[in-house]
This record gives sequence, C-alpha cells and structure tokens, in this order.
Amino acid sequence: GSAVQALWQAQQLGIPIDTIALPGRRRPSLSVTGLSMPARAYSGEKFPVEVSVQSPSAGPARLEWSAEGKVIGAGDVTLQPGQNSFTITSSVATSGVVHLSGTVRSTAFGEARFDQAIQIRKPKLLYVSNDPAGTEANFTKALASFQFEATRTEQLPLSGLGDYEVLVLNNQDLEGFSPAAKTAIETYVKRGGGLLTIAGEKNQYVEKKAGTPEDPLERTLPAKLAPPRSPE
Repeated sequence: GSAVQALWQAQQLGIPIDTIALPGRRRPSLSVTGLSMPARAYSGEKFPVEVSVQSPSAGPARLEWSAEGKVIGAGDVTLQPGQNSFTITSSVATSGVVHLSGTVRSTAFGEARFDQAIQIRKPKLLYVSNDPAGTEANFTKALASFQFEATRTEQLPLSGLGDYEVLVLNNQDLEGFSPAAKTAIETYVKRGGGLLTIAGEKNQYVEKKAGTPEDPLERTLPAKLAPPRSPE
C-alpha cells in the first residue's frame, strides 16, 4: 500500500503518529520547502498545486508530477538562487484517496521530492425528469463523460438537496412547484448549489400583474422566458 494514503487516513481518524528519523541519503542542495494543494477535489476538476523550492544558485531543472505512480504532467523550469515558487495545474480522473508525488530534478543540484494525498470524489448531480426512459441517453452520456455521479428522480425532494453539487430540472412545470419546493431551491442555490433548467412543453408562462413580488424560484433564476409581445 501507499504510506502517504495511510498517513492521510490516520489524520482523518485522529490517530497520533510518532516519527523517528533514520539515517538516509545525503541531503541534496536542492530542497522542497513548501507544498500546498486542496485537501479535496472533484474527479476531472483542475486544481492548483503550489511548490516552493530552495536552490543554491540559478540553473535549469525538470519538474515532474505523478498520481499513483503514473506521470500526469512535466515541464522545464528555471531556478533562481534562493526561494522559487511554482504552480502546477493538475486533475485526476479517478476517485478515492489519491497519492500525488513529484520531483524537481537538476543535473547540477540533485533531486528533491514531494508527496501528498488528496481525496478525489465524483461531483453528485440530481436529475429531476418525467420524460420517458431512454430519451435522455445523450445527456446521461455527457454527464458520465464529465465524471458526474447522477441520480434520477421524478419528484423534487424538499430535503437533502445539499448532498448534490448540481440540480437539473428537465421539462418541469416550474409554476406548478409548491411554495416549499421553490423555497428549497432558492436556499440550495444561495448555499452554493448549481441549478440548470431544461425547457420543454411542460413549462408554463403565467402573466402576472405589475408590482407582483417575485416568488423564491423567480428570484433564483437569472432570466425569465416569456412569449413574444404582440404589436398591440
């Protein structure tokens, strides 16, 4: 197994770990002095990895990074005397606790390594639709290609929306939603949830009198769909 993954799991469980220094290789003149990355990311999402490297003098180097031992990126960098900072943009398509590692390699100054574990999970999407099964094959394939874990339902739940990153309302009678449902959607979006509405024949437009206050769903949606006005 991976020692980095085991350390990550121990940290999540609050298990203390004693560290005992052992004799090793002579310390290279090149060293990684800082490493910063998110503790969690979504599958397929690009996330930054910031690496700080101490170099004794200027010179070329090669920066390479891997996930679970498989190289996912590399590039040539120019080191300056003292502290150097590099930002790597990376992404991982798998899910679970992933071991990220990297090396900064210089012919003149040796090699410095960095290791870190990151939790990768698929973003969850709730798909509310009453369309016949099989008519949404292309849409569901697109969701899978973007690493979404989609759940399909015919009824919008009034609780538990916070478990999903995205809510999709497909061909729904939005005007027919109950006040509680509209409030639940507004609260979900205010707390950072994503909302996508797909228009269809069930969408109804209701002309309201001027000055009528917007309901929670109207406040949430960025635009209104209305039929074209007649010349009269």
